[in-house]
Amino acid sequence: MHTSRTTSARVRRVFTRGIVAATALAAVTGVVTPAVAVAAVDAPSDTAALAAGVATTAYAADGAAPEAAGTAASPAASASAASAAAVPPVAKLQAAHSGLCLTIANGSLRNGANATQATRADSLDSQVFDLVPVGSGNFEVRARHSGKCLEVENSGTNAGAVVQQWWCVGGTQQRWKMVVADATKKLYELRPTHTADRCLDVRSGSKADGAAVQQYTCNSTLAQRWRVQPLKV
Repeated sequence: MHTSRTTSARVRRVFTRGIVAATALAAVTGVVTPAVAVAAVDAPSDTAALAAGVATTAYAADGAAPEAAGTAASPAASASAASAAAVPPVAKLQAAHSGLCLTIANGSLRNGANATQATRADSLDSQVFDLVPVGSGNFEVRARHSGKCLEVENSGTNAGAVVQQWWCVGGTQQRWKMVVADATKKLYELRPTHTADRCLDVRSGSKADGAAVQQYTCNSTLAQRWRVQPLKV
């Protein structure tokens, strides 16, 4: 009798391990193996429960740690990832309120040349920007004509600080988070990462050609929303 119980226990352990492995594989791949199908019918109730428990705690295919049972991925995190993936590598940035394009004034090559808005001109490289991912959903915005980065002057944190071009140095004043403001219209807010609650803004909501671009308190107006227009280069 003792031998029979021991043999039964061994068979039970082997059976359980097979169910655990098969169920974990099913959780990752979505493919239900015969072992899992059999478990649903023939396994003892506690073994089936164990298999179900493994399914809720299986690791993802990329090796990421499991989430707690019943916990979904953060919608905000998913949205950020999607918006980052949607950002084209080269683009013009058109102010939503005026239809004018982000421009480096007079096509200047010098450090400290101001950012403005100006009438779109396909021939102007000073209106073309490389949007370079730098991690964490952030981008450098590099003027194609000069190779320099859009930045907030002197890392200023005040509302109204000047936005200009400068050598790319990797500072947070040169890194921008592109936040989807209107997915249908492909409008983004550009937020500098060195300070909180600031957005790339056309000063005073001006519609004039040559109006200055600055950083300002985020207020959801169209003067802070930019249409990203992909370019083929």
